[in-house]
Formats: sequence, structure tokens, C-alpha cells
Amino acid sequence: MRTLCAVALVLTLAGCGAGPASRSAAVVAGSSSAAASGPFTVPEDYVAVGSGTRADTFGVLGVTPKQLPLGAALAGPHFGFWIDATAVLQRITPEQQRAYGIPSEDINQVLLPGAGREFLLTRMNEHGTMTNPAKPNGPLKAAVVVNGAARPIKDAPTGGDVVVVAVPVGADPLLSVTDEGRTQSITLRTGQRRDNIPLCYPLLENQVRLEDLIHVPSLNKADETYWMQATIWFTLRPWIAERGWAPNGRAWLVVNFDLDVPHDFGYELKLAPSLKITGATVPIPGDLVLRTDHSWSTFVDVPDSLRKLGVTFRASGSVYDLKTGKPLPFTRYDKDNHRDFTLAQEPEYR
Repeated sequence: MRTLCAVALVLTLAGCGAGPASRSAAVVAGSSSAAASGPFTVPEDYVAVGSGTRADTFGVLGVTPKQLPLGAALAGPHFGFWIDATAVLQRITPEQQRAYGIPSEDINQVLLPGAGREFLLTRMNEHGTMTNPAKPNGPLKAAVVVNGAARPIKDAPTGGDVVVVAVPVGADPLLSVTDEGRTQSITLRTGQRRDNIPLCYPLLENQVRLEDLIHVPSLNKADETYWMQATIWFTLRPWIAERGWAPNGRAWLVVNFDLDVPHDFGYELKLAPSLKITGATVPIPGDLVLRTDHSWSTFVDVPDSLRKLGVTFRASGSVYDLKTGKPLPFTRYDKDNHRDFTLAQEPEYR
């Protein structure tokens, strides 16, 4: 799924979560001084994070997973995950510890939750992603909260992780993550979000493809043309690395432009006269010419209620010979040059 917010959880979350992440070492909290023989009852504050599981390995070894509804996800500027299943166990065997990457002081011991308690296992879908892996401005803090008491974990979970927590029977603990000064949480048993950040759920975006036709007499037959395709991606985000969180009632409209040019000739694109955006004021430098890398991006501050936009692309520029650099005569023709559209939610959040 596309991220959740800066995440895109295929979650893309950007503005709120980044590419697939992995962790080589699992995280465990709670202390013990167990002997290496016989079952071991974990401390009341036990929480562990295993890694590297897949959907086809979670429902084995006596585990009966319960699938959660689509959209049980959490994302911030530097993290993102999607809960796809949970399971309840009264004991965790050595085989389960190995299969789910659950850390233990003695991998050969059976783990027990204690009287009146159970193990809740929550699996993050392996396609969970983060869209902005850059280091946050300040610590990213994560913890599992049970009955108001926080049990810190080293990092927010990511795709393929399994969070294991010992809880009173039936309890629905919270997984809380603080990123860039804002805290969000999600229940680990039922996947209910708390403290939603607006515009993270859903992430609003749209991609538009427009086309021009070009006839180059020295390269084309009389009835032949080349096509040039412009792809423009619009995303409404609550947070960007360049400016941080948008003010209340505002959002960042992020615009990414890319032009696919035929390989038979070179093309210098004058972007300002070529690209027109309506519905929001998006400044384009008047002297901007894209010659080899026909890509450009920007962001603008807009009302967070913005939904409808329009875009027109009619290439303004010049064709040149790739070997000599000399200009080549050409004629441009309209093909598919305008689109009105609405910023829409990702299907992962429907």
C-alpha cells in the first residue's frame, strides 16, 4: 500500500511515512533472570518485537490469525506500518520464537504470560513502507501502552514485524508513536487509530498524464509524429521535510513533473509557458529550462480543504540534434493537453 502519510504504506503515508525497511535485531523489553530449564513466566511488563515474518508463516505452528480490516495503519513523517493480523496465545514455544524472530534470553524455553494474562501477537504487513527515511528532528519514540502504563520499544515497527505483548485477557493495548513532536496511536488488537493527523488518513493525491505530438521533418516521414508524455503528480501533505508541519487549516501541495522525451532527439523545455495549473497558485520560474533531466518538483502552502485542480500541458521549447547540438525544425500538435481532476484518497484507506 502506498504510504501512509510521509509514509506511503503501500501504504506511500509522505507527508506522513518510506521504502521498505528492515531491522536486523529484534527489540525486547521487560527483564528476567530465568534458568535455562522449564517454562518461563515473563514479567508483567513484557513486550517484544520480532522481525522478518511473512503472511504465509504467521498462521502456522498452532497460531490462528485474525485478519483486521483494510486501513488498520499508522504513519508519520518517518515511519509507517499496516496491521494485517493478530493472534492470541497462552504460550510461546521455541519454534514460534524462531519463526517470528522473537528475542529471548533462552530460545529453548517455553514462554508463559502469567495467570489471568495472555500473549497478544500483532503482525505488520510485509508491504508496510516508509516514504521519508531521513533522520527526524528529534527522537522518534515508540511504546506499547497497557492500562495507562507505557512499555517503551526501540523503534516503530515496520513491514514483517510482530509485536508481542503480555496483557490481561481481552485487553486491547495501544501502540503509540511520537514523530516530529506529534503522537499517534493504534490499538493492537482491533486496529483502531487514535489522535489521527488530518490528511494522513487518507492521503489525498492524483496523477495526471498529458501528451503532445511532435513532427520532426528530418526524422519523421510526412505522416509520422513523436509523442511526448508529461506526468504530473499532485499530493496534499500535512508535513514535508523542507518546512515541517503545515499550520492549522493549511497543507502542503507537492507537485512533481516529469516529461518523457523520445530518444531520437534532444529537447529543451521552457517549463513556465508549458505548464499551467489552476485551482492553486503554483509559481514556476520564468527562466527554468529543462534540457537533459526533464523533471521538476515544488511545493506550495494551500488551504487543507483544497480538492479540485486543473492542469494544462503544451510543450514550449526547441528540438536539437543529439550529436551536433544544432536546432532541428519541428511542428507541435495538440493531443491530450488538459485535465480537471480531484485529489482523491488512496484505496488503502477507503
